[in-house]
Amino acid sequence: MLEENYMLPLPYSFIGGPGLTQEFFSCWVNKAVSDLGPRFNEKLNFRLPIVSCFDALGKENKYKKKIEHRIDRWLLNKERFEYGLNDYLKRNSNEINEELQKQHTAVKEFVINWFTNVAEKWKDSVPIPIEQLDEKIKHYNDFLRINSKVTDPKLDLTVEEDRIIRKRSRHIYEQIELNEKLLQELEELNINLFNYPFLLIKGDAGCGKSHLLGDIAKQKLKEEKPVILLLGQQFMAGQTIGQNIVNLLDYAGTLQELLNGLNEIGKQINSRVLFMIDALNEGGGKELWKNGLAGFIKEIESYPFIGFVITVRSTYYDSVVPSQVHSNPNITEITHKGFRGNEYAALRLFCEYYGLKQPQFPILNPEFASPLFLHFICQAATLTSSREIPLCFGGLTNVYVDYLNYIEKNWKRNAVNMQHTAGL
Repeated sequence: MLEENYMLPLPYSFIGGPGLTQEFFSCWVNKAVSDLGPRFNEKLNFRLPIVSCFDALGKENKYKKKIEHRIDRWLLNKERFEYGLNDYLKRNSNEINEELQKQHTAVKEFVINWFTNVAEKWKDSVPIPIEQLDEKIKHYNDFLRINSKVTDPKLDLTVEEDRIIRKRSRHIYEQIELNEKLLQELEELNINLFNYPFLLIKGDAGCGKSHLLGDIAKQKLKEEKPVILLLGQQFMAGQTIGQNIVNLLDYAGTLQELLNGLNEIGKQINSRVLFMIDALNEGGGKELWKNGLAGFIKEIESYPFIGFVITVRSTYYDSVVPSQVHSNPNITEITHKGFRGNEYAALRLFCEYYGLKQPQFPILNPEFASPLFLHFICQAATLTSSREIPLCFGGLTNVYVDYLNYIEKNWKRNAVNMQHTAGL
């Protein structure tokens, strides 16, 4: 009731099953983030567009608002088309124009009913029928294109009649563009990820996959929402996926009891509980995933209020991810490209963190899109007297040497501090 009246909702936690308390989630997430070590740095948190995928995956209310905003904007622009169409019909009515108005009204009503149905069934976590909307609008656009001709030169039209027909054509072209924009915006919202909450993120080493999951997990804790984050490096061979999960979480029940408990919590908060596993390519469970990942995903499918996320390094993708997962259309695969397209903003944040001067040269090297490389280059730059990133490092070899010097300098400083602490 509060949300419908644009008021802040009352803070609400959840009532979990045995052991599934707020403290349980907080404890294990903080442990996992701590085990990530330097791969996660809360102060160096540059949020990338890929984060929006988790709104769809988690069935967040703000995701629903995004859909509503795009539909509202489309309907508002439709009113302009209606005004121009009605003005035309008053002056020049025929069968084609009447059919145009009929088609226009039918599509408008379809979209309104479509979103109303989505809003009413939001709590049921049922799939959004995007294919129906897509087909309806594309069919409407085809009809508009057929009837978008300006004038037939064989017709003897007055100047006023020609002007009116051209005006109608302009409105039609604008409507086609608006329809295509709506479909594009809905596609960008990753509705398939909302319908089937399984996300596989792959990327090169050091691109920020682990940091991304750590950031999402910490954000969920701040919102007092349940979330699970496990690290692939801690999975052991010789155990099933379920046994590994139960052991890593020190959970007293079975895997099925854990999943059922998470699903029930999701129903309470009307949002999906995120279950995330980072770096499948690490640890002793590489063969474990190849043999058991498809079956584990199949098992989670029966829990609609759980969103499942896994990450894997691109070079290990084929050897770790089974073919059944490769070909599963219900699993959304995204490639994490690091800071690509956001290099300047990311470098500015890194320079502020390391106390370096902002670079005044264009960033051309693709390595600057890698968070790991930025760490290396900024740490190496702290050794320079000018405390700035040189225009040219003379190749990656020099960057590596400078980074080793940085490590050695820190090691010596820490050794001296330990000696002083011990009273030596």
